[in-house]
Amino acid sequence: MTTIIVTCTLFCATARQTIIVTGPMIDNNTFGTAGARYVITQDITLNGRTITLPADCLLDFQGGSISSGTLNGNNTLIASPPQQIFMSSCRLGGTFACSAMPVEWFGATGDGVTDDAAAINRALKTSKGATVELANRNYKINSTLKIHTGGTKLRCTGTLLVNCDVGIEVNTSNIDLDIFAMRRMNVELNDPATFAGEALKLVGYCENGRYRFNTISGFDKAILLAPRYRTVNGATTGGGIQYCKFDFNHIISAHGIYFDLCDENNGHNLWVNENQFTGGRLEGKYGIFVKHPESGAARWDRLNGNVFNCIGFEGIDVPVKFYHAAFCHFNDIRMSESIHQEYLNLEDCRFMDFKIKSHVPYSKIVSSSCVQVHLYGSFTDDGCDYLRRYTRMIIDSPLNNGTQSDDVKLLGRDNFQIDVTKFLYYDNTTAISSPLTLDDLFVTTHDGEKLWSTNCELMCYRTSLPIDITNGLAKHLATSLTLKCELGNNCVISFVDGGTEAASITHSGVYRLIYNRDNELKVIEL
Repeated sequence: MTTIIVTCTLFCATARQTIIVTGPMIDNNTFGTAGARYVITQDITLNGRTITLPADCLLDFQGGSISSGTLNGNNTLIASPPQQIFMSSCRLGGTFACSAMPVEWFGATGDGVTDDAAAINRALKTSKGATVELANRNYKINSTLKIHTGGTKLRCTGTLLVNCDVGIEVNTSNIDLDIFAMRRMNVELNDPATFAGEALKLVGYCENGRYRFNTISGFDKAILLAPRYRTVNGATTGGGIQYCKFDFNHIISAHGIYFDLCDENNGHNLWVNENQFTGGRLEGKYGIFVKHPESGAARWDRLNGNVFNCIGFEGIDVPVKFYHAAFCHFNDIRMSESIHQEYLNLEDCRFMDFKIKSHVPYSKIVSSSCVQVHLYGSFTDDGCDYLRRYTRMIIDSPLNNGTQSDDVKLLGRDNFQIDVTKFLYYDNTTAISSPLTLDDLFVTTHDGEKLWSTNCELMCYRTSLPIDITNGLAKHLATSLTLKCELGNNCVISFVDGGTEAASITHSGVYRLIYNRDNELKVIEL
């Protein structure tokens, strides 16, 4: 059997005195030499006593274990194979200089059948800066792993088989979690209705944490962020989760990332701010979900400044369902065609950015009482085969006499204020007969007034594209429209005024459309 020795440079050049520990019963006189190597070859008992080890010694386990008492380390090193060396009746205190602590030292088996929760929790309470290590095995837990000590590190290269309501609960800061896989037992992955429990739950006050997962599967909530009130020096104060990083490769859960700021005070003085989520693939029922409070006014400082990067949504009902969020950013988000309901469902959100790297139908974006929600991506009109409208859109429900405007369900382009519009036309065989009309080049403000779209870009490939500008343009004599045109081979853009072609563009460039004082259309290349 290979012996694992956890050491450090402080002791490398030191010649240790070797002392063989004989038992089965020992006392304080057994350990009397600082810096010595104590070899333990048989099971020994502390007989209910508390024994404090001398400074800087090494406990070298070669088949034995310690039980029945309290063993206080004193910058103590441990060398042992991955087997149980501390029985459940042995309590550890003091300080240990180990860089890593295998959970097998505390009795975990990793056989996928035995309940390893108690052993892992003992390791977590004892580690004090050392990395708690779970090997490439299946560790079944029938009760929650609780991380309540700041600075705890947990690394699992195998799988946590969760057979309880909450897999891991964290209520402290500076946590480093790196888990290959967490799987909820007794569920069918092809049936989200069977998903149960929570994989990772953050409560209380948590900041500066790092949480990495390869896969999480079979839970009702994969990552649950639920700050709650806490007691500090006898006083009750708010709680929050901030400056944490969450990285995952694949999540299959009813709710992938779930925000719950609802408590008996409706989330007052609770927050989830400035966190970063970087993915992979997310599938289930809801991807990123904010729980809707039952009552209470909006609080824009509760869910603020969170960033979501490179997440792909597949086989999911609603990828993003947000309520009362502000200044959150979604970068390089991909929506597959297997979205069952809405692509985005936003309520009472403001100053949000969505950069979407896929085609999204207008009819599947639902928003109410939102202020300045920016969407960047490829948005399509339902049933339109050849037109793809690449837009930067602002969903804007302006204030009206100090109150929010009526809720708006966005079903089409007339509900969007379009700041930067890109039109892509392509046809490999015939010219497009339907012209781009004046309405496509205008945006409609909330009070019904039409304004020019700015920085309009037309990309035309192997087709002729007429633009019909006969419809009411005269009243906008003081305005002009600048177009950036990218034309493929044999393309032409014709501007039709009163049924007569007024001008044409036959090569790429930047052009300005204006009416002169004689009400004549001019197309000027810039």
